Amino acid sequence: MAFNAKDAGESSASARKLYTGLVTANVVSVNPNAAERAALYGGEVREEPVYIGKNQEGTVDQVRIDFHLDTNVTDEEGVPRVKTTASFYVVNEGRTSQTGKVNVTNKFGQFVWVTPQDLAGGTSPYTWFSTIGMRAAFKGEEDLLNFIKNLLNVPNLKGDMSNVADAEACFTNVASFFTGDVSEVKNAAASTNNKVKVLMGVRTTDEGKMYQAIYNKKVERAYSTQTQYIAKSLAESQEFGAYSNVDFGSEPFKFGEYSLEPSTQADVSMGAPMAAPAPGAPAPGGWGAPTS
Repeated sequence: MAFNAKDAGESSASARKLYTGLVTANVVSVNPNAAERAALYGGEVREEPVYIGKNQEGTVDQVRIDFHLDTNVTDEEGVPRVKTTASFYVVNEGRTSQTGKVNVTNKFGQFVWVTPQDLAGGTSPYTWFSTIGMRAAFKGEEDLLNFIKNLLNVPNLKGDMSNVADAEACFTNVASFFTGDVSEVKNAAASTNNKVKVLMGVRTTDEGKMYQAIYNKKVERAYSTQTQYIAKSLAESQEFGAYSNVDFGSEPFKFGEYSLEPSTQADVSMGAPMAAPAPGAPAPGGWGAPTS
């Protein structure tokens, strides 16, 4: 694992209130076992969760990585406490475009499409993409890595490569994920007290049951006030038919308790605006050096 941290389960409507909009949350656990899950949510210890399976076609191994989130771990008065899960699926195969290009990543968490010849030669036609640590990316890896990169507040690589030490952000052993060893992810999440900003929504099933949901294709750093990038990402996903049964609210995605009547949705204050993070210690395994 190589990440640098800078400080910075679904629930049904019958169990508790549901919310939509942007909110900051701590990661309190990653892929917990049955006992750990019971400690998080209360209740009896049930059967062990299964995180390893197959892709939709049933032909390739995949792993589900669950980040259990808590919007108010300190029980601050007046701040809603929402416990939910952001799930990511990583498949043990690469991504190839219709034109034959291959999705690749590097040591700094950048992703781009290149020809097989570029991959074999370790070259890229894009000046902004560093070829240091260049390799084929796993399907689903980009969304997972971007979540951790935003959680740890790892800076993006500068064009002049002047922040190479700070911008390191990569997994070093994704293959181990498919054996159930996601210690790289767990160690990264445990290395920081940072929050991450996520977009919550309410998913409605065909039976009319409603559950808390998370938009996992795009997240933001806790202190970010931008909404346009998440809005753009969500619109693109919806154009392809995804999230058709999930209500995230509308931009600027004010966080509030969900209502069947959007015009009467109550806005919920989440306290003072987040300040930019202060310097912090690096996560285990690297991910650069602490910066301010």
